[in-house]
Amino acid sequence: MTIYKIRNKETGEFGTGGVCPGFNKHGKTYNKINTARAHIRLHLNIIKDMERQLADDRIPNWNDMYRFRLEASKNYLDKVEIVEYIITESQIMTFEK
Repeated sequence: MTIYKIRNKETGEFGTGGVCPGFNKHGKTYNKINTARAHIRLHLNIIKDMERQLADDRIPNWNDMYRFRLEASKNYLDKVEIVEYIITESQIMTFEK
């Protein structure tokens, strides 16, 4: 069985998934590489959306929030990589805690 995780290259911890992901010892397990890639694409889309919003002068009060979210997503993508594990059925519980 093959599983995928998103790993922080600096700390070795695994991403917890979601829009505002953190990192911990176990992280989120993805059963398909496309699902892990979709998580990465989510952050790429957030970056594109935030850059578009920052270029829109009609919402100047939101600029600080957009800049913060934009930098957070860029920082996240700079740190992570998708890693593949081939595991046996008996190892599944170790990876999914």
